[in-house]
Amino acid sequence: MRIHPASEKIVAAGFVTSVTEWYINGAVKSRITNEPVERNGKRVEERFRDNGFIEQRRTLSGHDPSRLEAFDEAGKLKEESLYAREGHVRLYRKFAADGRVVHEEERYPDGSRKVLKRG
Repeated sequence: MRIHPASEKIVAAGFVTSVTEWYINGAVKSRITNEPVERNGKRVEERFRDNGFIEQRRTLSGHDPSRLEAFDEAGKLKEESLYAREGHVRLYRKFAADGRVVHEEERYPDGSRKVLKRG
């Protein structure tokens, strides 16, 4: 027998603006939030651990990714990737537990990169 998580979908002005799923323990499992616009709206997709802490957040502009954030077990930001309009990662950052940037690099469409800060 497969158990499906509880979920909720919110519709406004004919657009799905939010979809949320919960773990059986009541903690949020995932949440998707959409701007109620016809084209190129902002979309935020979040995944959570079963303890309630965020694990990953992905932001899209239309269908194109613009930011990807990964979080540690305590829900603190540990990595961030910012995307160029062309779809490649243009800036990558790694964070220390206290929030300081410990590694930062620019990335280019051909796969090359330039380290801006080294931990």
